[in-house]
Amino acid sequence: MESTLAIVALVVSIFALIPSFTSNRYEKISFKDQVYERFAQMWFDMDHIFIDHPEMHKYFYKVESTGKYATLNPDDDKFELGICIAELFTDVFQYTAPLEEYLSESDRASYLDYKKMIMDAPIMQAMKQEHQWHKEE
Repeated sequence: MESTLAIVALVVSIFALIPSFTSNRYEKISFKDQVYERFAQMWFDMDHIFIDHPEMHKYFYKVESTGKYATLNPDDDKFELGICIAELFTDVFQYTAPLEEYLSESDRASYLDYKKMIMDAPIMQAMKQEHQWHKEE
């Protein structure tokens, strides 16, 4: 009788653990989904900057015909806007840095290539010169 009760108790305990394991699995999936959702939303918002200001695109992305970035001089009327966008990129990169480890390997590699491309833009270097408080990534 006692051994039967012990076996029943063991079986009930095992079945009681199943929801805990499955909910933990779903929480991990959910967290990863949240990371991807946050990345996607942030980059959609960043894309809107270039929709609103298409003339600024060439300062952050290489021009296809030349393979080089366009440059802005401090006396250019778009320079301050370029610096503001550069600061925003820097802030977004700093914010997303801790989340990078949750991206898949291929997504992380693509994202880091993208990040390097943006950070190599001359306007990003100008922003770092103008605003010394931004640390190197």
